[in-house]
Order: sequence, then C-alpha cells, then structure tokens
Amino acid sequence: MHNYTMLFKNALIAFFLIPYKVLAYKNLKMSIDDSKLAIKNKYYLTEVPYNKLIKKMENHEISTIYFSPNYDNVFAEDITKIGNPIIDYSVTPISPLITSNLVEKSVKNNIETVFTQIEKPSQVQQFVVESLSVFVNYLVPFFLFSLFISF
Repeated sequence: MHNYTMLFKNALIAFFLIPYKVLAYKNLKMSIDDSKLAIKNKYYLTEVPYNKLIKKMENHEISTIYFSPNYDNVFAEDITKIGNPIIDYSVTPISPLITSNLVEKSVKNNIETVFTQIEKPSQVQQFVVESLSVFVNYLVPFFLFSLFISF
C-alpha cells in the first residue's frame, strides 16, 4: 500500500508540476526556495491586476511579496493561507519601472519584500553545456570540412 501512495505522489509531481511539499503541508511559510518554484510555475497561479494588488496591500491581505529576477512579475502571499498554492499565492505582471512604488507600499503596510535572484547553473549543467559547445563548434565543422575536401 505504501508503494502505491509514493507512486501516486510522484505522479502528482510529474503531471501537475506542483511541488509535493507545497501540497502536503498546511500553512507552509513560503521560503526563498519555494518562491523560485512559484516563479517557475507562475502559470498555475491566479493572476491579479496591479490595482487589485495595491488594494490588497492596503487592506493588509498580503503577508509577503516576491519580485521575479527580471522584475516583471510580483508574487503575493496571502495572509489567510489554506495550504493550496494556487489559492494562497497570486502573480501580478508589472513593469520594472514601478518596482520602487511597490516597495514603498510594502514598507508602509509592513509587508515583507523579497527580491529573488537568477539561479546559477550547477557544475553538471556547466559541463554538459561546455561539452556540447566543443562538439558543435569544433567536431561538426571539422567533419564537414573533411567531407568537403574528400570530394
């Protein structure tokens, strides 16, 4: 029975692209790592217009806001969390020029503000990219040049 439960959990992760730890724990405080997961899965979150985000901030309905690395989206964490990330978090597309306005509003209303950064590639990812680069830049042209000279 336990194996079927694990299989079902892995199927949820694979098919719905929602992290299991967000679904499994009630009232989970969104950490910076979890905000990166939300940024990756932003299309599953509710989109809120800018004016509605400002009203929610002024009404103290938001506990934390997260800025995407390009400052083109703001992710808002609601105070009344029920454990469902699709309901608990929302995304607002913004212009990077209004970031300072949102920061001022969040400071004025005692809302925690987090600026996320672009994740650096791991050493394995760097090795794979460099290996493919060598293959594409040196071996393929050498093979084509050799093929051209042989005729």
